Amino acid sequence: MNILFTGLAAAMVAFAIGFLLWPLLRSKGTVATASRSDHDVSVYKDQIAEIERDRQRGVITEAEAKEAEREVQRRLLAAAEEAERSVAPTARREWVTPAVLAVVTPAAAVGLYLWLGSPGMPGMPLAERQTEVTQAQHMEASLQQLAQRLSNDPSDLQGWALLGRGYMAMNRYADAANAFRQAKERGLEGPEINAALGEALTAANGGVVTASARSAFEQTLQEAPREPRARYYLALAAYQAGNPEEAFQAWQSLLRDSTADAPWVPLLRQNLTELATELEMPAGSLDLSTAPPSAPSGPTREQVEAVENMTPEERAEMIEGMVGSLAARLEEEPDNLEGWLRLAQSYLVLGREPEALAALRRAEPLTEALPASDERRRMVTEGIARLESTSEQ
Repeated sequence: MNILFTGLAAAMVAFAIGFLLWPLLRSKGTVATASRSDHDVSVYKDQIAEIERDRQRGVITEAEAKEAEREVQRRLLAAAEEAERSVAPTARREWVTPAVLAVVTPAAAVGLYLWLGSPGMPGMPLAERQTEVTQAQHMEASLQQLAQRLSNDPSDLQGWALLGRGYMAMNRYADAANAFRQAKERGLEGPEINAALGEALTAANGGVVTASARSAFEQTLQEAPREPRARYYLALAAYQAGNPEEAFQAWQSLLRDSTADAPWVPLLRQNLTELATELEMPAGSLDLSTAPPSAPSGPTREQVEAVENMTPEERAEMIEGMVGSLAARLEEEPDNLEGWLRLAQSYLVLGREPEALAALRRAEPLTEALPASDERRRMVTEGIARLESTSEQ
């Protein structure tokens, strides 16, 4: 099998080289060729336009924009001068290009494959690829069904929040921001919805923290002063506004309040290291320590790697086992309201709506003593109504 693959690969490389060399070898005498400098001039002009757009968006400061423009303009002038000096190659040079292509093309292809490729890795079975495609299609269909239901019943606040989370998982950030905004405008409150809205708005704008996103994060901190997403993105907003010192202090404060196993810690440390260099801080003055580890600790590196190496079927089986364990524990702790809510949410993610409805009905008596304005009571009441309506359709 390996010999056959090697032979096919060699034949394809030979065909590609012949395809490249034929127009060069069949020419007679000296042929004038277009200078690459013309292309460079066009590229440098595009770079100047991109710098101006970054300056207007606030990604870079005025001083940084001017410095970058000067450098690009210097290159643009050099490229323009080169274009004027461009001359036709000699007949002897016409043979240099084919010779170089004949040697460099296969060598570069092999080198890149050995460096970036995985010669010993088996191919991904077609069944697994089809499973992933099927899961993505199922997710898309579920989101479309939920969006249609919300168009008929826009008062379902948790439905809007669930739709937003689904869109975020599908990288449809603008749609996610709209769903979270709908939930918020229709009455869903709390730091979670504000942080989710701010994050979606930031992602939809290519990582730029807009005024609307900043407002959502500020509202988040009013109710939950230690919420990590809001603290991170507000520090990023300060940096984008040209205040690296403020961003550094905010990120370092967040790092000190985070445990080493928090998923955002590596990004924080990278940002702080880069900012320390930018601010020309003295060597050894950077403190990248975190808070003491929480108890219980998060999953170990070996556990994370084990999950990453699982097939989709194995991951699904693991999730089913976790949900089953939670359901069994709740039978022993029937007064755990938050547990029943988590179980109902897990069943919804798995598409098991009858079980989700049953979990919410078990939680309903636990909410009777709560105020009518309590978010948990509203989640249970609205969830039961929505699922009962779906089951009757």
